Amino acid sequence: MVLRALLLSVTTISGTLAAADLTPVVSQRCYILEAEPDNYHRFGAFVAIENDIVMIGRTHETSLDHAPVYLYDAALCEEQSRLLGEGTDADDRFGRRGAMAHGTVIASAERDHVGTVRSGSVRLFDVSSGDELATLVPETLDEDMMFGHSVGLSDNLAIVTAPFAREDSLVVPAVFVFDMKSGQQLHRFSVGSNSTHFGASIAIHGQIALVGAPRDSTRGEFAGAAHLYDLTTGLEIAKLLASDSQTLDAFGSTVVLAEVNGSLRAYIGAPGDRDHGFATGAVYVFDALTGAERSKFVPATADLGDEFGSEIAIDGRYAVVSAPRTHIGPLLHGQAYFVDLITEAISLPFQPESEILHHAEFGSAVGLDVRGNHAIAVIGAAGDPTNGLISGAAYLFDFDLTGLCRSDIDASGETGLGDLLQILSTWGPCGGCAPDLDDDGTVGLSDLLQVLALWGPCSSK
Repeated sequence: MVLRALLLSVTTISGTLAAADLTPVVSQRCYILEAEPDNYHRFGAFVAIENDIVMIGRTHETSLDHAPVYLYDAALCEEQSRLLGEGTDADDRFGRRGAMAHGTVIASAERDHVGTVRSGSVRLFDVSSGDELATLVPETLDEDMMFGHSVGLSDNLAIVTAPFAREDSLVVPAVFVFDMKSGQQLHRFSVGSNSTHFGASIAIHGQIALVGAPRDSTRGEFAGAAHLYDLTTGLEIAKLLASDSQTLDAFGSTVVLAEVNGSLRAYIGAPGDRDHGFATGAVYVFDALTGAERSKFVPATADLGDEFGSEIAIDGRYAVVSAPRTHIGPLLHGQAYFVDLITEAISLPFQPESEILHHAEFGSAVGLDVRGNHAIAVIGAAGDPTNGLISGAAYLFDFDLTGLCRSDIDASGETGLGDLLQILSTWGPCGGCAPDLDDDGTVGLSDLLQVLALWGPCSSK
C-alpha cells in the first residue's frame, strides 16, 4: 500500500502561512517485533537510523535478563546484532536509554555499580563491529543518581543526564558532557532545582548543548523551558521560554539541535500546547546561537490530546514529528508527520498500513535518514500489544521526495535564475541548507546540474 502525504498549511507565531508544496510518497517497508518479547518490554521506546542501520531499544527488563540494544539491517529488516553492556545484569538497567550517531551507539546502565556506588554508567559501542569501546562515569558519584537517564551524541562529545544527582546533600538534576575519546568529563550543568525536570531531554551539536526542563514554571505551572549552553566557555547562552507559553505546555519535553539552511537551530517540542485545544501540541524553533525565537509550527489537523511534538527527528532540511496520542475514532493510535524545515510545510499524518492497535503509542520514538530524494523513517510503537501487553514494536517507512521540487530553492514556483544564483552564492560546505540538493553537506557541481536539469515550472516536473 502506498500513501501520498498531502500539503497542509502550517500555523506559525504570526498566523497561518501558505507553505510550499510537500507531497512525498510514503510506503511502509516493514514492521519489526522483538525476537524474544514479553509483557511491558516497551520495545520501540527509543530508536535511531543511520546509514541503513536501525537501532531499537526497550525500557523494561524482566528479572531474567537485561535489555539489549538491538541493531537491524534496514535493507533486509533483519536483526543484525545485540549490544550488551559488559559486566551488567538486570538490576543495572542496561539498555533503558540509547542514541546513535557517527557510527557510535551510546547506551545507559543507570543503576550500574561503579565500585561500591550504584550511580549508573553509560557505554559506548562501535556500530560496525558491535565492540564496546568505553565506559563513561561522572567525576563525583552519588548513590542512585541514575546517571544515564537520558543520553546523546555529537561528533566526539557525549551528553548524559542524572536526575538524582546531589549538591550539598540536596537532589539537584545534572547534565554532564564528556569527551568520548578520552572519557574526560568536560562540563556539569544544573539549575539548582529538582522541580523543573531539568535534563528530561537533551541535545548536542558541535559546541552547543540544549537541555529541556518541561516542568519549569517561570511562565505558568509546568509551562516549560529549555537551556542553551556554549561548550567552549561552559556558560549558559540563554534560557529559552516560548513567547506564548501557557500552563501545562510542557515546552522542552523533547529538544533537537540541527543545522538548517546554514544556521544552527533549536527545535523544542511542547506536546501540551493548546493552540487548537488542550494538548494538541506544537514545535518551536529558536536560533541556537542567540536564543531568539524564530517560529512555531502546528499541523492544521491537530486535535485535542494529540501531543504533537512529543518526539522529533531531523536529518538535513527534513524532520519527522510524532503525535503519539492521536485518536482515530474512539481508539488511541498515534501518528507522525513529515516536515520541510525550510518552508515549514507539514504533510498529512501517516500511519501503518494495517490497522494499528489501541494504545500502541505509534510515535513513541522517531528516527530519520535522508539521502538525496529518498528518506527512511523508523517509528517506535512502544505500547503495541501484538506480542504481549505493552510489548512494543517498530516500523520502517520509505519517503520518495522526487516530487517536492527541491530545485525551487527560492520557493518561487519554478526552477530558474534565482535558484541558480542561490547555488552559486552558497558554493562550498553548507550543512542542511536548501541549495544542497543531494544532501552531501556541500553545494557543488551535482546541485548545479540538478537545477539546470529541472529548469522551469515545478508543476511540470
